Amino acid sequence: MTNLLCLEKLYLSGCSSLIELHLSGYTSLTSLPNIYVNLLCLEKLYLRGCSSLTSLSSEIANLSSLIILDVSGCSSLTNLPNKMTNLLCLETFYLSGCSSLISLSNKLANLSSLTILDISRCLSLISLPNELTKLSSLEELILSRCSSLTSFPNEFLNLSSLKELILGSYTSLKSLLNVLINLLYLEKLYLSGCSSLTSLSNELANLSSLTILDLSGCSSLTILSNELVKLSSLKDFILSGCSSLTSLPNKFLNLSSLKELI
Repeated sequence: MTNLLCLEKLYLSGCSSLIELHLSGYTSLTSLPNIYVNLLCLEKLYLRGCSSLTSLSSEIANLSSLIILDVSGCSSLTNLPNKMTNLLCLETFYLSGCSSLISLSNKLANLSSLTILDISRCLSLISLPNELTKLSSLEELILSRCSSLTSFPNEFLNLSSLKELILGSYTSLKSLLNVLINLLYLEKLYLSGCSSLTSLSNELANLSSLTILDLSGCSSLTILSNELVKLSSLKDFILSGCSSLTSLPNKFLNLSSLKELI
């Protein structure tokens, strides 16, 4: 199927045992009518780079065995069907580069198995639903380059299972106040290119599991809190490009686990 570059519609029937379906790169594909009806065993669906795809049929709810859904680069996709809530086995959801996506369904909270959510480069995304904070199994959240996003849900700190948070090039982010309080299992925090971030909240000191902290390119960051020395597990600390930073905390050398300082 790799040469069907002008494919606009695809109908599948009698493929009830299909486990994996790759349709990435079909730039002329505009819809997927009835494709989901009988694919009850499908575990992986890749639609990466289907730039003319404007919506996902509500019948996607029939894919009860789906584990991975990749719609990254579907730049014409404007919304997600509410019936996605039936995808209770979904563990990985890639939405990176869905530049026309305005909002996420409030029903995402029902995706109780979701561990990885990538919504980076969703340039039209204005806000995140509060329901996002109910994803109790979420371990990795990627929000980099969401240039229209101005705030986090108030309950963001409830993502207690989160291990990796990527906020790279989130240029409107000025503060992390109340964002990090309960992220006790967070191991990796990437804030590279957050050029409006002026300071780090003292709450950062609560991240006792943190091993990587990337602040590269935080050009407005002027000071680091002395509380940073409480990051006893920190191994990699990246500060390159912090052009407004004039000094490091007095007790900085107390970071006994630190292996790399850039």
